[in-house]
Amino acid sequence: MIREFVPLPAVAVLLAMCGTHDLLAALAEDPGAACSRQHLLDVVWDPHWYGPTKTVDVHVANLRRKLGDARWIETVRGVGYRLADPEAIP
Repeated sequence: MIREFVPLPAVAVLLAMCGTHDLLAALAEDPGAACSRQHLLDVVWDPHWYGPTKTVDVHVANLRRKLGDARWIETVRGVGYRLADPEAIP
């Protein structure tokens, strides 16, 4: 298993390379913009993914746990997720 440290403001995060790193990268492409679950599945896994969108929810929960603060990733009801504005997190 490959591991990588990704620096965030005041946080060093250990990410396993099992979709979590790519998920964070996809959300970080446009911080503050909402990404649909389908978009995240297409970008992180495969455009031809055959499975439930719940996969994204589980990986987001794991990423939130690894970041140490769930506020970094916001849920946009009816849409998906977005990376929070660092200025908004005290």
